[in-house]
Amino acid sequence: MLHIRGRRALFTLIVLSSTTALFGACGGAIQSDLFSGAADASVSPGPETGKTGGSVVDARTDGSPTLDGATDGLPHDAPPVDASPPPVIVCNAANCAVGTQTCCAEHKNGSIRGECKDLNKCTGTGKFGISCDGDDDCQVIKKDSVCCVTFSLQTGQATGASCAEVKDCTNNTTRTRTCDPTAKNICDTGDVCRLSTNTLPGYYLCLPPI
Repeated sequence: MLHIRGRRALFTLIVLSSTTALFGACGGAIQSDLFSGAADASVSPGPETGKTGGSVVDARTDGSPTLDGATDGLPHDAPPVDASPPPVIVCNAANCAVGTQTCCAEHKNGSIRGECKDLNKCTGTGKFGISCDGDDDCQVIKKDSVCCVTFSLQTGQATGASCAEVKDCTNNTTRTRTCDPTAKNICDTGDVCRLSTNTLPGYYLCLPPI
């Protein structure tokens, strides 16, 4: 009996030892899986994820400006381009508003003297209105018209300037056009764009060459 008990005790001891070793090995494997790659919070994922430390990284992190000068890394629209300023009528030192004002002028000692006034308010002996000083003004007042200057056959001096159709202004003995000396020639045959000294002093008109 004692011998049998001894063998059973030895067998039981072996079984218990094997079981303990088996569970110990499993416990070690489970512990290793729980902490592998997750316990170290300093590990950063690859650059393709766009994340670091659990937060999304902006596409722009160098503080350089975007199209509109912003440095927050967010997409922004380009700043709007300022529109061209509206045309004006030059009236001595003043600029009159096209379409609502006229340069109320008069000939005086070989030059033009004028001031801005509301339309239809230019009155007085020798006074006349300059409602445009270039074709760009007429695109505001009356599209596809030109700035036409009327003048006296006796004195050659201007008596007014307003927008009119090309056919009503060209080849007319008492009318001529304003012009831009730096642009394409728009004058009638035989005329050139030059600075007026008598008809409308200080303005460029289509006139016979000197």
